[in-house]
Formats: sequence, C-alpha cells, structure tokens
Amino acid sequence: MSLEYLLVVYKQDRDVLADGESVGVTNHTILLAPDEYIITLSGDGYAPPSEDVVLAGTSIMRPKVVVLPELGSSVRAVVAGGLFALLAIVAAACETIPDYPNRPLAEGAANPPPANLIGPDPEAPLILIAFSGGGSRAAALGLGVLDELAAQTYLATDKPVALIDRVKVVSSVSGGNVIAAWFGAVGPARVDELKSDFLARDNMATLEWEAADPLTLARLSFSSYTRIDALRDLLDRELFHGARFVDLRRPGAPLVVMNATDMESGEVFAFTPQRFDDLCSDLDQLPLSVAVAASAAFPVALSPMSLRNYSYEDCRGAIPGGGWVAAELTLPLPRYLNVEEYKRARYANALRWRAGR
Repeated sequence: MSLEYLLVVYKQDRDVLADGESVGVTNHTILLAPDEYIITLSGDGYAPPSEDVVLAGTSIMRPKVVVLPELGSSVRAVVAGGLFALLAIVAAACETIPDYPNRPLAEGAANPPPANLIGPDPEAPLILIAFSGGGSRAAALGLGVLDELAAQTYLATDKPVALIDRVKVVSSVSGGNVIAAWFGAVGPARVDELKSDFLARDNMATLEWEAADPLTLARLSFSSYTRIDALRDLLDRELFHGARFVDLRRPGAPLVVMNATDMESGEVFAFTPQRFDDLCSDLDQLPLSVAVAASAAFPVALSPMSLRNYSYEDCRGAIPGGGWVAAELTLPLPRYLNVEEYKRARYANALRWRAGR
C-alpha cells in the first residue's frame, strides 16, 4: 500500500490527530494512507480548530503542509511559522556533526586489558559463546541461548550456580553484536529486557519514518550525517541509552569481542583494547551503538562507520603495547609457525603509523 506525506506546522510540538486518532507530532513528517482526513491537534489555543485535508500525490520532498497558527495570531505569524519550519530544516542541514565517534587516548595512557576471567574456582565451567550475524533473528537466537543457559545449573561447592553466570567470553558479529553488547552491559538479571526494548519493536519501520522526516533528510543530504549514523543513533536511543565500552567492565562481566570488517584492508576489525591501542584511541569512551552499527553496515544498503586513527597525527607519546608486533615481524620463525598471528601483526603495524615510519 502506498503512503502519503503530511507535515503539520505549529509553534511547538503537539500530537497530531487524524479523524481523532493520534498519528504523529507537529513539525515532523507523518506517513498516512491516501484518504481524506480531519486534522486537529491535542489541546487548544490554535485556529482554525481543524483542517480538512485530502492526501494524494505527495512525496518526501513535497509533503502536504498544514499550518495551524496560534489563536488570535495574524497572517504574518502564519508566514513566520512556515519560515520557522523551513529554517529548522536548513539548520539541520548545516549542523556540524562530529566525523568520528572515537576519541584519542590521553598522553602516556593505554586501554586497560581485560579482567581475570577464571575467577576464584579454577574447576568451575568456563563458557565461551560465538553469536553469528543475521539481523534481529540473530539477536533473538542469542537471547534464546542465554535463556537456556540461565535455566541450567551446575553444582558448585555450596549451591547450584546458573550456567549463564559462567559465560566468560562472547564473540559476535552483525546482529549477534546486539545481544552480545546488551548481555555484557546489563548482565544476566536484565537480559530478557532486550525483548521489550528492542526485539518486539519494528525498528526498521522507525528508521523509515526517521528517514522521511525533513530534518533527517536534510542532514543526510547536506551534512556528514550518514545512514549508518542514523542506525547508530536509533540503537543508542532505543536500546543502549548512552552505554559505552567502559560499562562492559562491570564486576563479573564477560569479555565481549564485537567484530566488524575493515573495508579498506578486508581484515577483521575487533573492538578490543589491543586494537584501539593500535589506533591510539580510548575504547572505554566509545558508545556501544558504534560497534553494533559498524558490524551491521553491509555495503550499498548502509554506509560504513568511520573511525579516526589517532596514531597518524594526534597520538601523544609512544603508541602502547607494540612489543608483540615487533617480535612477530622481525623474528624469522613466527611467520612460519603461526600464519594468522603474523597476519594480525602486519595489520596492527599498518594501523600503527608511527611504528612504520
């Protein structure tokens, strides 16, 4: 079914009602089926009290615009209201968006290594999980795995312990990153909240609605804001609520390794302390939504996520943790004994600009 585009302009945000049903908010594009509607706002204080609108032949760039002025305002105020909406779109287009979501390490600092994963009982089970990709279905599958681990126990020295408490390493990619990041940040007690906070919602529909909004459209068209940034913001707003990698270092948390692909080299890019040492960048301050969105950025449909390599110009002091790289690249045997480790060292060295000067 085709959809039509409606933009109701008012001096402040109010609920827009079509035939008495709430359909959206003023000053944001609303999608409706082609039809005739009586448009009103929540509350009062505006005139006329309603508008009879026929929606047909509209588009994202040419929505049906309805201006509802404040009660008692003049024609001049009506024009001013329309100009206000136009200026809002232009301002969004000219908005300065940070190009890179990652920040540099402080001078002389290094990203803290993972905590001890074994714990006080070396005989306890040690569970490692790999979550594959596949969009929301992958996240749902991962949630099912964790729910089953929560239902199973093993007998410790004094009491039964749920197996989910012994998950110590989680490696993930694409849609699997959603459940991995969520589990790492909130732990077993809140893992099922992913159902209501994310999986039960039609997030693709939310993205489509936001893409149709004139403000978002202007940012996508005229600024450095991209489709992957829109996905990142959706994940941050609807699920992670500002959580960063430092939140994955809570007591008892597993080591979470979220993986993406470096589109320039084709190498696996893991969001780990060691990899961010290569970039001379502070992993703790990176939003979780960045890693999840980066791994979901399949070509054509979504633009790639860009990270800044601070080792190129802004890294203050020596790049930390480079001893293993030098050893792998200079000693004669490692390249023959462990080819994968040698490839990792070459990639790390390529990222460490100062090391290659």
